[in-house]
This record gives sequence, structure tokens and C-alpha cells, in this order.
Amino acid sequence: MLGVSLAGALHTLVWYSVAVLDVVPQSRIMTFVLDAVRRNTGKIAVTVLLLLMSLYFYAIVSWLVWPGQYELNQHGGCDSILSCWLLHIDYGLLDAPSWDNYAYANPEMPPLKTTNVISLQWYDMGTTLAATLFQLTYYIVVNLVMGAILAGLIIDTFSEMRQESERKDRDIRDKCFICSLDRDSFEQVGVVFQTHITEEHNLWKYVWFKLYLEQKDPLAYTGPEHHAAQLFRHKNEFVRLIPIKKALAFRRTAGTVRETQDLTTVYSRVKELGEGTSKLTAMLSTRFQEQEEDSKRLRLLTKQGERMERTVRQLERRLEEAGPRGGHPTEAPLPGALMGSP
Repeated sequence: MLGVSLAGALHTLVWYSVAVLDVVPQSRIMTFVLDAVRRNTGKIAVTVLLLLMSLYFYAIVSWLVWPGQYELNQHGGCDSILSCWLLHIDYGLLDAPSWDNYAYANPEMPPLKTTNVISLQWYDMGTTLAATLFQLTYYIVVNLVMGAILAGLIIDTFSEMRQESERKDRDIRDKCFICSLDRDSFEQVGVVFQTHITEEHNLWKYVWFKLYLEQKDPLAYTGPEHHAAQLFRHKNEFVRLIPIKKALAFRRTAGTVRETQDLTTVYSRVKELGEGTSKLTAMLSTRFQEQEEDSKRLRLLTKQGERMERTVRQLERRLEEAGPRGGHPTEAPLPGALMGSP
């Protein structure tokens, strides 16, 4: 801008108008607008070329059909193809064509060489219809479509740039610059994101470490420092120092989760063994009770058998005693056990 100021002071004051552009880099909004236009330079150039071609087509039609009576925004001068085209470029983007300030109601085409009234009426109707279609298509194609295309290109670019800016701000706010893990990933494992980016993956600690290596004598490097210094010298190898998609918080959490899972597994197995032992104990208790009942019944039967054996012996002894006396064996009194007495 110093050269522009000198040119304005030494040559002409027009150069000072160029110095006004120095405000553009200092304004974020102006820079944003210029960036939007710069991104669509190719598309805008093609659209402008198509617009000029459309204006050239309408200029030729107006010069051939309505010479000398064609106006755009109350400006005439359609004497040649070039002047008619320049007229459309200057004023055709602002307003639709008109004829002698009467819009399309009074256009005059070359006279028809006939005296037939009906033919003249149809000719006038066709002239009016042609002028109407010409003005309608001109308004739609030039004033609406082309202008909307240019505006749409700029507006779409503004939207894309805004989304890109929001995405960058979101990455800066909710994503770790070192490991590229987002805030939600840390919150899911119970780690505070702010603590992670200030203590574990502090960006400035990496910067300070690089400055520390640059200022330290290479002969005094330790093994890890020597390895890191070699990686810092090569841009492609530098990323090996960065823990991308890695964090100690996830390892600690994974270890805690693994220990919890191990304890849960042990508890489940102990619980299953306890349930199995309870079932086995209940089954053995049932078997033992059944065996005890069988033992009681066996002892009862044994006692009854012994009692019957004693009764039989008593009966035999009494029969033996009654035999020598001459009595009938059947007349001997029965023991109490056989008679139902206890």
C-alpha cells in the first residue's frame, strides 16, 4: 500500500481509491465473502458466459424483429447487433424489454403486404403474442433464472463455509488435538475431557518438549530423547510420536473393567458351585432320610422276626413238655404271643 500511496501523491488521486482495499484483510466478514466468491470462480465464470450468450440471442431477435422500437429500462439504441447486445448487458439484467414505453401492448413488426382484414387481425394478434412470449421468456431466463443461479452459488458457498467453520470449532472444542478422540468417548468411560486435554495430552507440553530438544546439546540426549529428536527432524516420521486414537485413560479403564469382569466371573462360578452343592446336599439328605426309614423298617422287621422265633421256641418247648404227660398237643395253651397278647 505504500507504493499506491506514493502513486496517488505523485501521479493522480485515483490511486488512493485502491488503498481502500487495505480494509478487506482486516475484516473477517469481508474476507469471508471474498473467499466464498473465490471458491466459485469457475462456476461463476461459466454462468456469466451463459448469461452473455442468452443476452446475445435476445439482442439478435430484438434487432431483427423490432428494430428502432425496442427499449430496456427506458433506454434505446438498438441500431446494430453490437449496440443492441451492449444495451442488453447494461440494462437487460435490471428490467424486461418494452416497446415505446407501452410494454408489449404496441409492438410493430414489419408490415404485412395484404388488404385482407382477417389476415391483418391475425397478424396483429400474432405480433402481440410473439412480443408477449419474448418478454416472458426474457424475464424468466435472464432476470430470474440466471440471477437466481448466481445468487444460489454464493449462498450455497456461504452455507458450506459456515458448516466447515462450525465443524472446525466443534473439533477444537470437543476433540483432543493429540489423540483425536472426542469428548463423548471419554465421558463413556468416566473420564473428564478437560482433565485429559490439560494433564494427559496437553498440546503445549509437546511444543515445550520439542523446544527442549532443540535447545539441549545432542550429545547429552538420553535414549528416548535421541529417538524423539530423530523423529522430529522428519515430518513423515513425526506422527509416530503422537498417540493417535490412544490414551492412558482408556487403558486404565480397560484394566478396571477387566478386573471387574474377572471378579464377576469368579463370583458367578462360586455361586454356581454353591447352588450345585446345595442341590447335592439336599439330594443326599433325602437319600439319607430314605435310608434311615429303611433301616427303621428293617429293625422293626428284625424285632418282629426275633419275637416270632422266641414264640416258636416256647411253643416247641411246651409241646415237648406236654408230650410225656399223655396230653394232646393241641390242648396245650398257646403262648401269649400267638394268642395276640403282647
